[in-house]
Amino acid sequence: MRALPGSTPVTRAVRIIPDRRFPFLSLARARRNLLVLAVLVVLCETFDGPVALTLLLALVGAAIPFAVALLGGADMVRALFLMPPRPNDLQPKG
Repeated sequence: MRALPGSTPVTRAVRIIPDRRFPFLSLARARRNLLVLAVLVVLCETFDGPVALTLLLALVGAAIPFAVALLGGADMVRALFLMPPRPNDLQPKG
């Protein structure tokens, strides 16, 4: 692929996703799904549901924070669980 006249070729990698924020990751939806799965696990255990179903629901529920961590990092996981930021992040740097 050739560069257009008067332009310079790209010599460095282009950052596709700025600032590690993903517009397709909805924390509200992840929270809702996590809550629904937790309720379903409790109901499954309470009413003697199949063990395989209970384990599957628990594994899917455990995978949500893991997926959020992979996509957005530790800050997104803190936001998922509505935890306040770390005290070190609140102090001005300088």
